[in-house]
Amino acid sequence: MGKCAHCKAPATNRYGLTTACSPDHAYAVLKARQEKKARALLLVDRKQNRADKLRIKTLATLCKEARTIVQKYARLRDQKWGACICCGVPKIEDGAHFFAAGSKYRTARLSLNPDQIMGSCAKCNRFVGGGNMDGYRAGILARYGPQKLAELQELKRRADSGEDAPLTKEEVAGIKANYSKLIRDMEQRLNAEPR
Repeated sequence: MGKCAHCKAPATNRYGLTTACSPDHAYAVLKARQEKKARALLLVDRKQNRADKLRIKTLATLCKEARTIVQKYARLRDQKWGACICCGVPKIEDGAHFFAAGSKYRTARLSLNPDQIMGSCAKCNRFVGGGNMDGYRAGILARYGPQKLAELQELKRRADSGEDAPLTKEEVAGIKANYSKLIRDMEQRLNAEPR
């Protein structure tokens, strides 16, 4: 004598492959099994779609998406300073690269390195002759000291010499996921702080 697969009451009747105390309970067990299978298939489909989207995108496209996320991280990180690194205006609108992320470095590690991205106002980042580099340099020296400037120069040298291995799509996707998580955590912390 077995137990009903639905209510665990003693049951002697078998309905198909299910032991149940009544046809209604046998039907409920069958329906639950079908729903579980459908959820598992849906999960597999989602994972496959995510992998397909990653495979279809070019490295440049993935780098652009990741760069946007890393810049947002830099803006949130630099909120503690409360001012543009270049001119000191109390607003942070952009994530400014110390070394331009132009076509040469579009898919390089340098463009996704948050150490060389600082929060700045839009004017200094976009409109002052390609960026307010003199103000940027002075801001780095004032905030972090000459050691930080030397570290940034070393990053640039490594990128120019080809010492850094080229990024892969998987690495860029990992960077994007990592900084997305950091952003969520920072935003939760900022929202939880009393004002």
